[in-house]
Amino acid sequence: MFKNRLSRFFFDTFLARRRPTYERKRRSGLLTRVKIVVDSALDIPNAALTEYGVVQVPVLVHWQGKEYKDKVDMAPDQMFKKFAEVPELPTTSQPASGEFARVYKHLLQGADVILSFHIAASLSGTYNSAVAGAEIVKNPAIQVFDTNSVSMGGGLQALTAAKTLAAGGTWQEALASAEKVEERVMIHLVLDTLSNVLKGGRTRLEATLAHY
Repeated sequence: MFKNRLSRFFFDTFLARRRPTYERKRRSGLLTRVKIVVDSALDIPNAALTEYGVVQVPVLVHWQGKEYKDKVDMAPDQMFKKFAEVPELPTTSQPASGEFARVYKHLLQGADVILSFHIAASLSGTYNSAVAGAEIVKNPAIQVFDTNSVSMGGGLQALTAAKTLAAGGTWQEALASAEKVEERVMIHLVLDTLSNVLKGGRTRLEATLAHY
């Protein structure tokens, strides 16, 4: 989320100086049109994206000389099936800052505030790309957040915010509810197979066999 309270203070101060009308609306609670943006690494189910109107920006997958948009050009189950058939693992890259800027500009045509949730900055460059995209648009209504998590650890934060908005909450209440989830969430992973760990060079064969 905001890296610290000082960051939040500077953000609010910037809003007050840059957009007086925006700030008056914010303080009076009149900002009701809120859109939530996420990246596909948060793994929010399509049904939930549709139900709450969450906009997903796909991470890019590079494999066998081609570029795919995660969960757009190929469904996860199809992707995993193909990966199991060959020794080469794909690589990934964050969406371009220009793509985030395009999405933000489009959404601001009908939204007062954008809350943009992303995979941990310590794991991916996606958060920084989203920040750069917001800087291109230069609108303080765009708030970009580091969930400090991955997959549904971050997805739950965005969905909690979306549910708060759907229940009639303000964007401030939505953000507060997401921050509470961030404080409690913890991810545990169980691998169906260690083959991809071997392919990616994350561990040696001897270490892998020792776990069987």
